[in-house]
Amino acid sequence: MNATLNQSNLLASISTPNLEANKQLVLRHFNEVINQKRLDVISQIFAEEFYSVAPTGAIGSGRTNLSNYLGYFFTAFPDLHMTVQEMLAENDTVVALVNVTATHQGEFWGIPATQNVINIQEVFIVKVIDNWVVEARPQPDLYALFKQLNANK
Repeated sequence: MNATLNQSNLLASISTPNLEANKQLVLRHFNEVINQKRLDVISQIFAEEFYSVAPTGAIGSGRTNLSNYLGYFFTAFPDLHMTVQEMLAENDTVVALVNVTATHQGEFWGIPATQNVINIQEVFIVKVIDNWVVEARPQPDLYALFKQLNANK
């Protein structure tokens, strides 16, 4: 019976995700890809079969699509910066609450540059498998974003 318990413990430890490593991987996304604008790091963090589900329900897949999407954001908000306020991990999921600051310096979703500074909250729900981000579900405060861009005028 003792051998069975040891074997079960061993199997559990092998299949249990390393929560701290998962959090560090997601943190690299914010620090290197977003804050340092290092799109070349995407291939070190995101799985080839990565996909993202936008708040609108639209699904983007693949590293190239992610790079293009972030490039669009970096053009509209060249000083985009995300600060992690809280990060939790359980099983293969990491949830991060971030503060987003940026200056609207280029066209964004049909809105011409306003030079307005934005400061919003965003929640990221990220799935990590085998040390790769395979799924992301960003949930920005779109109401606050559009209000700060004066998009309702």
